[in-house]
Amino acid sequence: MEDTENYGIEIPFSEEFWELAKETNDYLETLPINQEQMDKLVSYMIENVEKAKLEGYAVGFSHGAKIKPMELKEIPKSS
Repeated sequence: MEDTENYGIEIPFSEEFWELAKETNDYLETLPINQEQMDKLVSYMIENVEKAKLEGYAVGFSHGAKIKPMELKEIPKSS
């Protein structure tokens, strides 16, 4: 039996995401806050991104599950 309790899907980030992350990091380094405050802020940001990924996947999956499955037809083999 397949282990569905510990199943996960890795969603890769785009180049645009990494560019924005770099810009955000550069900006954060200019803020007049101590390391403890910085760590807390970054922790919140990571938590928000993870939550957004999970909710985005769930919404997409939910919408996909509502679409009537297309009829499968045999694809003719090319000669």
